[in-house]
Amino acid sequence: MSLGHIKARITMTTEILCSIFHSDFDSQRWNLTGHNTTLDKIARLLCRQTDHAALFIGYLLERGKNQQDVVRHSVSS
Repeated sequence: MSLGHIKARITMTTEILCSIFHSDFDSQRWNLTGHNTTLDKIARLLCRQTDHAALFIGYLLERGKNQQDVVRHSVSS
């Protein structure tokens, strides 16, 4: 699986998580353990993590493209 496919999947996951975060669900209903960790906090954290992962993969893709350009330029010179 290529980085582009992984980035697309992470972006889709981010959109799903953010839609959960912004929906009108009753997060207290899902807090079955009685702890401070609620579903909306988990969704918010996962949304940030997947968003950062997509940004990092975008960075890696751009870096790889730049390195390919340098190698092509070196070979053609």
